[in-house]
Parts: sequence; C-alpha cells; structure tokens
Amino acid sequence: MVRDGGALLELDGVGVAYPGGVRALEPVTASVSAGEFVGVVGPSGCGKSTLLRAAAGLVAPTSGRVVRHTDDLAYVFQEPTLMPWRTVRRNVELVAELRGVRKVERRERAAAMLGRVGLADFADHLPAALSGGMRMRAALAQALVMRPRFFLFDEPFSALDELTRERLADELLALHRADGFGAVFVTHSVAEAVYLSTRVLVLSARPGRVVADLDVPFGRDREPGLRYTPEFAALVARATGALRAQAGELS
Repeated sequence: MVRDGGALLELDGVGVAYPGGVRALEPVTASVSAGEFVGVVGPSGCGKSTLLRAAAGLVAPTSGRVVRHTDDLAYVFQEPTLMPWRTVRRNVELVAELRGVRKVERRERAAAMLGRVGLADFADHLPAALSGGMRMRAALAQALVMRPRFFLFDEPFSALDELTRERLADELLALHRADGFGAVFVTHSVAEAVYLSTRVLVLSARPGRVVADLDVPFGRDREPGLRYTPEFAALVARATGALRAQAGELS
C-alpha cells in the first residue's frame, strides 16, 4: 500500500527464481514512500538481499514488476566500498566526481558530509588507517554526498561490534531526520530494525514472502534509551515471534 509522501518504490507481486530452479522470493507486494524507513528481517537465506537487488534493478524479477519512481538512489553494501589508494576525502568525493560536479563544489559537499558523520579530522587519511566503524561512516558520507532521495542498505553494520552498531544507528537516525530520505534497510537484527525503522517487514524462510508488516510508532526523535523501554521490547517480541513462527514451519 502507498503511504503518505508519494511512493518511491512499488513491488507488485515480485518473485525471483535463479537458474537451476532455486526460488529466492515468492510474490512480494510492498511499497516504500518518501520519508519512510523500512526495515527488512528474516531467516538467513530467505531472499532479503535478493529483494534489495531487485529493488535496485540489479536482479530482474521472474514474476511481477518493480516500479521505482526515482532513480536518485544510493546502495550501501555490507562492506564499505572505499578505494584504498584514495584518501577519505577523495573517496567521499567520488560519486560527485563521477557525476561531473565541479571540483570546488564536490570538495564543499565532501567536507560537509565528513563533518556530519564525524570524520572531518580524518579527511586526509587513507581507509586503512580507519577502524571498521569509521570506514562505514566514510561509506555513508560517500553515499550521502549527492543527497539522494532513496537509500538501499544491505546489512551495512553486520561486521561491527554491538556498541559501534548502536552508535552508527543513532547517527543514521539523525541523518534521516535531517534529510527525510526514503530507505530500505536489510538486517539480521530485529532490535536494530525496530530502532531504525518506521515499518518492519518480516520475511518467511526461502522462498521469501512477507509474513508481517509492522508499523513502528515511536516517531523519529528517538533517544538511545528507547531500546530499554517496555514498548520497544514488546514490538521486538512481536517481530521475533513472527520469525520464530517461520522457524516452526521448518522444524
């Protein structure tokens, strides 16, 4: 269903099967509107990343259709996509450089984004000098430099320790509040999905289908302490219950 703000993405009965007969997704119908932050959780191998790649146009659906109402999007991968021979600043400038933005303007944009993710003091360092969390911040700055309307996140915090994940989640929330972009965020962590999202989609085991679509009623001005409230725990429990029901189907 299309939410307020106008649809950025519509999935209309989208199914994906790979050569050899492996079905990654059953028909999935969903939409993402401007300003929405949609978390996607599900068992391992259920087709979460396939769903994201289909949304980006990197995988063609074998049934149904994908309708994107904007091409102004950024894809953030599990591993930071930074060139090791370029400084942090020049990595952040890269998207603007490829799109023909003048040098002075892209330098200004990169400096602004590095400031927003707390890396201004590391602009002239190479990626190898940064921690894992700092490299992911640099990748976020790189994706943000053109201020896209729509983000696709494929488990970007999965390789990080819990405290770093929580800090980056807070920073991502602040960026979303400021820019109001639409987003789809794939994660294995139900708590992370609930904390970040305005809605959470729960997928079944492969072939993935939507078994729950949960509204998250906390507003966007979320404080870290929200994670320890009964209301938050109750919503995490609902989403986790939907996941456990899928595990029961497999047992």
